[in-house]
Amino acid sequence: MYFDKLLFRTAIYQNTGKQPLAVVLSDFTEVVLAPQAKLEVNRYYGLFDRELRLDGNAFFNVHEDKDKAFRVLTGYGELEVLGTEFFVEEKHDRSGVQIELTEGKLSMETNSGAKYLLEHTGKISMSDKTFEPVENNVNQGHTWFGQPMVFEDLPIHEIINRINKIYGFDLIRLNDLVGGECRLHTVVYPGRIEEFINELELLFNIKCRRYKGTFDIDEINCNG
Repeated sequence: MYFDKLLFRTAIYQNTGKQPLAVVLSDFTEVVLAPQAKLEVNRYYGLFDRELRLDGNAFFNVHEDKDKAFRVLTGYGELEVLGTEFFVEEKHDRSGVQIELTEGKLSMETNSGAKYLLEHTGKISMSDKTFEPVENNVNQGHTWFGQPMVFEDLPIHEIINRINKIYGFDLIRLNDLVGGECRLHTVVYPGRIEEFINELELLFNIKCRRYKGTFDIDEINCNG
């Protein structure tokens, strides 16, 4: 059902490594891809729609946009949200996917047309024909997801450099320091870079411009 929808593609993110791959899309939605996972992004993503295709396991932290729903197309069906956090993990026998909602609301439809609405938190198993609830006490562990990045009393510029190295490009640009070198003890979780930026805004009154999936910090006041 998804091939016609994604006739024109401009971005393919393929995780060929052994560690999770973090991606920030142009609307600041954050995706963490498991090893061997692939994400195909529509050419017009963010302009006319927010639609992409997933093959494999991934975590999504979806930036809210009330005018454009966020859609994930899989080999078994489609998931639609406005702003939320959730995992999609393919079963080992490739009979479907297990979806875990950690926050928000998630609307789903299988290839056969069956529909299901998951709210707040919970797990559901989806095949190409039907849904099957999964007990919340069943812990998959998300072992592929990676560990949080812990920074203990480090200069801000060094923390940013390390984050950029992990993401593979200049996700965060720091242009100006006021009042000396800022230092910070913090934890940055995979797929939650926006939370780190919000922490800097709260602690250091930073001026940050957000543009097409990057953060430009024009001013940071180390005196708070």
